[in-house]
Amino acid sequence: MMTNGIDPKVGLWVNAGVCVLSLLAAGSLAFPGVPDGIVSAVKTYAADGVAVITALNLVFGWYSSNTSGPGVINK
Repeated sequence: MMTNGIDPKVGLWVNAGVCVLSLLAAGSLAFPGVPDGIVSAVKTYAADGVAVITALNLVFGWYSSNTSGPGVINK
């Protein structure tokens, strides 16, 4: 039970979003048949999204919860 802070699972899902946005911003994902103007806009918005989510990750680190993250194996 979380009593204070941000659940580590939230940070996990936000980082998954960063991964997808980073691939879009870097142009690692292909856009066959999509006009260049739209591809450029998608890359720009994805790069902006990465910047915003990176700022959120700083907040998660400052105000993290006292529970273990989702990758912790209880023994």
